[in-house]
Parts: sequence; C-alpha cells; structure tokens
Amino acid sequence: MYRHPLLESLHICFTLPIVVLDNDLDMLKAYPFQQDSCLQSDLRPHLDKVWRQKSLFPFTLLRTPKGQMLALYPFQNYLFIFGPFWSASPAQTLRPLADLAYIPQHCLAQEGLCPCQHITDVGHLLHLIHYFFTGHLHLMEQDQESLTQEIFEDIRKELSESLIQQCNLYEDQHFDFEFHLLESVKKGDLKEVRSFLSQSVTPKGVTKDLRSEKNYSILIFEKLSQLAISMGVDPVYAHHTRDYYMSKCEACLNIHDVLALRESAIILFTQKIGRINNHSYTVAKILRYIHQNLSQKLMVEDIAKQFNFSESTIRKLFRKEMNCSLQQYISRKKMEEAKVMLRNQNNVTEVSNSLGYADLAHFSRTFKAHVGLSPKQYQRSPIKDIL
Repeated sequence: MYRHPLLESLHICFTLPIVVLDNDLDMLKAYPFQQDSCLQSDLRPHLDKVWRQKSLFPFTLLRTPKGQMLALYPFQNYLFIFGPFWSASPAQTLRPLADLAYIPQHCLAQEGLCPCQHITDVGHLLHLIHYFFTGHLHLMEQDQESLTQEIFEDIRKELSESLIQQCNLYEDQHFDFEFHLLESVKKGDLKEVRSFLSQSVTPKGVTKDLRSEKNYSILIFEKLSQLAISMGVDPVYAHHTRDYYMSKCEACLNIHDVLALRESAIILFTQKIGRINNHSYTVAKILRYIHQNLSQKLMVEDIAKQFNFSESTIRKLFRKEMNCSLQQYISRKKMEEAKVMLRNQNNVTEVSNSLGYADLAHFSRTFKAHVGLSPKQYQRSPIKDIL
C-alpha cells in the first residue's frame, strides 16, 4: 500500500481530500480514511481516460454541472486525486494549467455525504501541488518550459555581446555602480548593501525602459551568481537562484517589479555570502575548494596538503567551525549534488562517476546511508524532491 507521511501532511494543510490510485486505478490510500466514498463507480471511465491519455498538461480538472471539481495528477505509477472542492475560477483561466473536462453530477456522492472546501484560486493550488511533487516553480506547460529555457540560453549567450555593448553606452556610470555594489555584496554586510540600495539600484544616467531594466537585471544576476561561487557558495545553489531570478524578471510587467526583484536578488546573495564570511579565512577557502571540486575524489590528506596544514590540524579546525567532520561535510555535499542529478534522470553510474566515486557500490551505500533509499529507489520515488 502506498503510504507517505508528507502526503498526509499535505492533506492537513490543504484541508482537502486526497486519494491515491495505483496503475490499475485501485485505491491505495485515502485522506481522510474512506474518502473514496465520495467517488462513485460512474467516475471510473473518466479516470481511466485521464490515466491512459498523454496530455501536455500535468493536471486534468473534472467539473460537475454544480461546480464541484476534482484535480487529477498522474505522477509516475500513481494517480493522485485532490478534491472534490468548489471553485468559481473561470474555465479560461484554468486552460493554461490543466486539461478541463466535464463529468455528470452523479459521478460524485451527494453533497451531504461529501463535504467540499471552497478554493478561491485553483491555479495557486495546482502550482503548489506540482511543486510538492517536482520542486518546479516555473510555468507547467511543457512547450512553454522548453521555450523559456531556450530564451534564457540565448540571453546568456548574448551577455558578452549585446548587453555589454548596451552597457558601454554608460561605461563610467556602470563600472562605478557595479564596482561598489559587488564590493558591498562581497563583504556580506547586509547593512551596507541596504544603505547602498536606498540610493539606487540603477546607475544614474541610464534610461529606464522596461526592456533595458530587464537586460541590466539579467547581467546583475549573472555577476552576483559568479561572485557568490567565487566566495564559496554552492555552485548548484548559485546557478539555480540565478535562473530563478531570470525567470521571474522576464515575467515582470513593469519597471517597479523589475527593480524590486533586482534588489531582492542582491539582498539574497549578500545574505548567502555573509554566512560564508562568518567562517574563518581558512575554513571559507576549504568550503570553496570542496564546492569547486565535487567531481573529484576529495581526501582529507589531499585537502590538508592543498592548504599547507597537517591532517590533524585541519580536522580540528573544520569540526570546530562546522560541527561536523570534513569527510562528513564532503559526503553530504556530494549526496546533495547526487540528488539533483538523479532528479534530472541521470544514470546512476554516470552520477557516481561524475562525483569522483570509483566504486558504484560504495556510492550506493553512501547514498543510502544519507538518504535512506538506494539511488534507484530514490529516482523512482514519487515524491523524491522532498528528501
């Protein structure tokens, strides 16, 4: 029987019924217990149709004439049913997020036997469910996702060309602004950065039109991420954060939102670098070295030689500041990277090799010790992103 404590937590947070069906559409679990009594036998053909079809959208919404709705979410070998619930959301606002189909009223039990919550914005509900299972915050249409990624890749390629050429129009102002901004961020001093931002987040003399502000923000996001990596921030975190802000920036409809987003990115990276700066100079350099060499076989002996310390000294220094051993930290960081790669459906052997493990069995044992699942079990897990 399918069970997962966080799925029950999701039910409690939503106060929304959840039913889990297997590949044959037999019930595995219901929250609350016996909630499947709301679903009548006449509903099964509609569920079967959703389960068998290959939709471009992750959700299908089934709607009764009275406005009751079920959100169907096929995920791996399970069909998750959320609802029923009430919503007055217009059909046209739901189309970009899900297929919409109508079912007869008798597919659900009578209202007295099947209480319904009212959902004001179904779109927000669907985004949250989708994030729970996948960790993705971007728009859920697969075609739109592909197009957006293509646009971002084009933008990055043009950073050294059109964007920099545009910045050259105001070379002196940009250089002065960016130099002081990045120096403030590099210190990790949030108070100084906030003082700097209170003056302006755009160099004086730059014409403020929406496209120009977006382009300049993208350039700043790129520079912030590279600065963060150079200061020891995890490259995966830095790149993910950069891409997230680029995505949000492209979606902004006015200059005010772009400026607010840019300020948010500057503050976030400053805070992250500030936490790194709280470490001693030596430990900060060790952390940076580890993050930049996760693909290598990292041994304490080699790290000690890299920084001209004895093994015993570097072990004591690291444990004192990080509250864990150097080898424990390396393993944890490698496993965090492994989880990201496994979520992206990379082959287990490829993941092991790319993280410097010569022995696949050793990698698998280490992964299971950290996560509680083998790499293949984790990759097949329907809710792998929460671990």
